[in-house]
Parts: sequence; structure tokens; C-alpha cells
Amino acid sequence: MKFASRRLLQTFLALSLLSLFADIIYEGARSIGGAYLNLLAAPAIAAGILGFGELLSYLMRLVGGIAAQKASSGKVYWILIGFGYGVNLVIPLLALAGSWEIALILFFLERIGKGIRAPPRDVILSEVTEGIGRGKGFGLH
Repeated sequence: MKFASRRLLQTFLALSLLSLFADIIYEGARSIGGAYLNLLAAPAIAAGILGFGELLSYLMRLVGGIAAQKASSGKVYWILIGFGYGVNLVIPLLALAGSWEIALILFFLERIGKGIRAPPRDVILSEVTEGIGRGKGFGLH
């Protein structure tokens, strides 16, 4: 296998595994979000506000996409991806949240991180899967 092909495969696998583990963390936290807010004595409206985090995620995808497009640099893509996945690490901090407000903020931060990382990650995935077909690459991812 050529060096370039091996490097593309490594990039694809690394992004796919990173995305898998981030989704495991998110889905685990998301599944207990409402019950956890209830445990922290949050009002019922807090569960509805939690859904607002999804809107934030989509709005941040717009911001992340614009930032990635303006930069058009692989280095900036990786910085945005790293920042987005780094923000995902706030989810384990939910265990230390002493109030429902803090927990809600942590959920929002995670969604913002996902919104920022998704567009540049998709650009890199489309570039590294060009040889095998973008549809196959995104399907495997």
C-alpha cells in the first residue's frame, strides 16, 4: 500500500473511531438527560430547554461551516475538529454538576462542540474517501 493511501486510510479510521466514541458519550448522556435533570430538581421546562441544544448544534454548524470555508486550510479544519471533540469532554463533568442549570449548560456546550466540528470533519472525510467513493466513505463512517 502506498504511503499516501495508507495515510488516507489512517485518517479515515481515526475520524470514524473518534466520531463513534463521541457518539457513544453523547447518546449515553442524552438518554439520561431528562431523568438527570429531574434528579437535580429541575423544573419540567428544563427538559424542553434541553431540546434547544439541538437548535444550537445546527446553528453552530453554520458557523463552523463558514469558518472552515473562509480558512480553506487543512490546519484550520483540524483545529475546529479538535476543538469540537474537546468540548465533548464536558459530558463526563455532568457527574459533578451540582445544579440543573450547570447540567443544562454542559449539555449545551456539548451540542455547540458538535456543531463546530461537523462541517470541517465532513470536508476531510469527503477528501480522504474520494478514491473509494464518497457515498461508501460516509456510509462506513
